[in-house]
Amino acid sequence: MSDEDRGGWLTVGAVGPTKLVEARVQAHWAVQLIASIGQAFVEPRADDSHRAMVWTADNDFLGDPTRPEPSLRVRVRLQGLTVRLEAEDATWDDTLALDGKTLEDAYKWVGERISEHGGDAEGKLTLPDFEIPYHAVVDGAAFSAADGPSFVEVKRWFHNANVMLRRIARGHEGASGIRVWPHHFDIGFLIVIDPDVDSEGGRTVGVGLSPGDKEIPEPYWYVNVWPRPEPGDLPGLDGAGQWNMEGWFGAYLRGTDQLAGGDPRAQEAQVKGFLDSAVAGAKHLLGATPAEDCTTHQPLISPV
Repeated sequence: MSDEDRGGWLTVGAVGPTKLVEARVQAHWAVQLIASIGQAFVEPRADDSHRAMVWTADNDFLGDPTRPEPSLRVRVRLQGLTVRLEAEDATWDDTLALDGKTLEDAYKWVGERISEHGGDAEGKLTLPDFEIPYHAVVDGAAFSAADGPSFVEVKRWFHNANVMLRRIARGHEGASGIRVWPHHFDIGFLIVIDPDVDSEGGRTVGVGLSPGDKEIPEPYWYVNVWPRPEPGDLPGLDGAGQWNMEGWFGAYLRGTDQLAGGDPRAQEAQVKGFLDSAVAGAKHLLGATPAEDCTTHQPLISPV
């Protein structure tokens, strides 16, 4: 395993955060293969996590094991842009390089491999029903891994998020597992403040990293708050974070603002400071912590 894959914080910025859109959107479509297998062959869950995935120590996206037999898992790796099917008992694995292949090619290959190993994928592998950012691969264009540095840079953002979010989650009672969601392609966890209340009525704080979206087309760290608090003064944020009230309520730190941190230790400390202050502020807004935990205030700022 390379030094880059050992679990420490990686410096980002070799490719500017605003220049990652093409690689990020292609990757978003590639991981729909994981979502589709989860949709077809993993026991459905109310929170839709059967279609989600985790980020592994090997720096790839990994879906849940399928049931019934054959029990297999699917990985998508950004570096080189590949999809890999593997038996859960490690008796076999098959890999397809997506570069030059279409989405149809990829789905066909996955279905054939599942059938070769005793499964029945006929007519079962379909794209999930949620909307994701448009890319020409959905209309038959081929994937392209030509911009290798951008895919590696997106990988570094996910790697750092996995490192940081694990650290943050350990410090909060009620924190869920860390998942990568195929809907918005974000990695995050949920702090459940009211475990005995249904999901619609209970207070929660979401913590994570988005690799970018329509509103903020670059990686950004976020902390969102549910239910939406009443307007008013907001707790202060560390690390160049800002509060947002356009569409969703919460705090965010843009990738370009994070880069002001310089070396990896400074970047890591900045993100940790932002997330700690934002989670504390979110809990305060939900009435889950005393007022003295949040002594400074700042106005709302829109990300647009």
